Amino acid sequence: MSLLHQAGVQSANQLGLSWVEFFDDFMGSSVAAAVDVSAWDITIDATSGTTAAATLPDTGTTGELLLFGSTATDIVSVQLNGSTFAMQTGKRLIFETRLKVEGITTDTDVLFGLSEVSVLPLLGTGLPLDQDFIGFVKTGASANIAFITQTATAAKTTTAAASTFAADTYRVFRFEWDGVSKARAFVDGVKVAEHSANLPATTALIKPTLALQTPDAGAADYAFTTDYVYVAAQR
Repeated sequence: MSLLHQAGVQSANQLGLSWVEFFDDFMGSSVAAAVDVSAWDITIDATSGTTAAATLPDTGTTGELLLFGSTATDIVSVQLNGSTFAMQTGKRLIFETRLKVEGITTDTDVLFGLSEVSVLPLLGTGLPLDQDFIGFVKTGASANIAFITQTATAAKTTTAAASTFAADTYRVFRFEWDGVSKARAFVDGVKVAEHSANLPATTALIKPTLALQTPDAGAADYAFTTDYVYVAAQR
């Protein structure tokens, strides 16, 4: 189920602030093959990978979005249609998601956060495409999770090992833009990074984005599963 509306974040309500919120727990059919009627735009790199997919394996109990690939250089990404956000001056912005990767020792790249519109938001290196981006990245056969803020010219600030994945284990990732100068990242409620340089431009239009890339072939645990995505922007 996806939802976009003007509402109050609990702590903000007490301050009388107005917010726009987006939330999708994937309990319904908001991700569909027909992207024109979907809340999300799904892109699969059919020129190199042949088995990449975006599916909803369980829409009735837990609600999950599964990105999967098993062929070398499979790439699949989902990016929200419409509902664009921005890191505006004087306006707070929050992104949160709960997700997991199936395996951490296979050569798997994953990206999640807020990114400019892109057909495929990942470079071959597993890093974000050269455009405005703020979020988390896992590259290669490492369990390390980097927090990255990046400008349109690809100038970036990276906390290379902000946290780690454990195989097939959900973690909650969150970042907050304070509307002034800092972006802070949290994993399972613990602050892991703070960036004040190479932030997306205040005029950049950025959207919730999830992407998976499988550089090698034959692995059975190329899977990237998302439980929910939440974004809140102060008006």
